[in-house]
Amino acid sequence: MQQVIYGLTVLYFLGLIGVAQAQTQQIVSEVIRGSIFRYPTHVSVDQYTVRITAATALVEFDILSMETTDNTTFSDVNGDCDSAFIDSHLYLFRQETNGALTLLAYNDDEADDNSNYYGKGRRDGSLSTQDSYMIRRLATGTYMLAVGRYPLSSTSARAGKSTESINDFSPYACQMGLASYGNYQLTVRVQSTSSSGIVTKYPNSYVGSSCASAINGVTKQCTYELPGNFASSIRSVCSYDNTV
Repeated sequence: MQQVIYGLTVLYFLGLIGVAQAQTQQIVSEVIRGSIFRYPTHVSVDQYTVRITAATALVEFDILSMETTDNTTFSDVNGDCDSAFIDSHLYLFRQETNGALTLLAYNDDEADDNSNYYGKGRRDGSLSTQDSYMIRRLATGTYMLAVGRYPLSSTSARAGKSTESINDFSPYACQMGLASYGNYQLTVRVQSTSSSGIVTKYPNSYVGSSCASAINGVTKQCTYELPGNFASSIRSVCSYDNTV
């Protein structure tokens, strides 16, 4: 299931382009929801194809997923009535004419690649710097953005599945850890002379919102399978969770 929201504005973008240029520039925003899954042999990686048709474009990739800053209090940041989330990790590749993928950039935590970007990933409602954020100027061409959970290597990002620490780290279900999936929201903002979105291929990984399954705030049966019996613990700490 895929959920994409488009937005178009001509507002000045991050103060990085001069006023004269900004008069001919447009900003296109896409909001995409996805899910990362933990399997017995690997953890999934979502791959998005990005195509830049303008001569140059300023592009932001902004993740919203972490639902806690202290592992004690939790917030349903993406409004899906589901406590499953990830500690995200991004990789950006340029696709060469022969199909090879050349690594351009990667980001685990907001601003860990450039301290000047600290706070810029919070506009989507992020609570934590563990939500990845990346901004790059890209030329005409085709690119691949890989969205996964930490830890993620460039090899795994290219392959579309991760074998790093399968039984550790996120996806998390509330503070219990070791969930079988975690949801995220990806906002793609692009400023260029084009008025079109740049994402041309989607993984369609989103499990969907759990809000419709709510019964008195919490359902009695898992809508989506979680490993182990976490129902009691999640109910007591994350009462908004409607997947248990």
